[in-house]
Amino acid sequence: MKTKTALIIVLLGLFYVAAQTASQISIKRDDTDITITNFGKGSDGAKTILNNKNCKDGFVTNIVYAAAGVVQTITDKTTLKSQVVLIEKPRGEKEKEQETMELFGGKIEFNRPRCPKNIERDDSAGVNLEQGKTIVDGVSFFLDRETNVGIMKGPIKLERNSKNQADKLSATADLLEVNMDTDAIDLKGNVQIMSDGRESRADRLKYDDENAIAILYGNPASSKKDSDVLKAKIIIYYLDSNDVLAKGDISGEFQFDTGSSDSPRPAIIGVKDETP
Repeated sequence: MKTKTALIIVLLGLFYVAAQTASQISIKRDDTDITITNFGKGSDGAKTILNNKNCKDGFVTNIVYAAAGVVQTITDKTTLKSQVVLIEKPRGEKEKEQETMELFGGKIEFNRPRCPKNIERDDSAGVNLEQGKTIVDGVSFFLDRETNVGIMKGPIKLERNSKNQADKLSATADLLEVNMDTDAIDLKGNVQIMSDGRESRADRLKYDDENAIAILYGNPASSKKDSDVLKAKIIIYYLDSNDVLAKGDISGEFQFDTGSSDSPRPAIIGVKDETP
């Protein structure tokens, strides 16, 4: 009898720990479920407050605050990490509209209606994005209502890891956009890429981690390695090989290796000759 009682106590204790470890909610964007999980639950100051109608007139507020822990926001292929997720949805006549979702780092103090009394933002804590081999750090992330594209404010720092040191890639930009339905990533503003001694610059970068391709757009975009300098409206960067191909107003001093039948280059498919 004592053994059975002890087992029940242990199971209840495990259930309590699990309940305190993670709280989860989700929001929808078209056919995509965005899942938000508080892994800081149970740590000092962490809170998950849902459907609070007392914080802002005409809105329902959801606050997921990890304090010393982490909140994970997940789509199909993308994971965002932050200390705070703030979700607001209109009430009344506008209640059919979608939510806004904001992610950032910092501390929150709450009042009695369980609303933020004081929000202390910490840009150094920021927001982290993970997708495949790629990790991105930014200051904050915002998904507006009636859109599938979230914006991460910079400065943006991107790293793509590889077992081969020469294949590792880093990039910086002013901001990043990610489509929450397709997981497509765009870097915009003062884009710079560094990999295996090659430095590339552009106004905009369409980044595809899964297919290991980055497409740079500029007027012109440029890519330089040693004495080779390539300029064009569009530069296609193959991330796993560090090869580049160009299209549109090509200029500069460079060597173009078409490869051999044993190691053919991928074809340029669906790339238009246009600036952003």
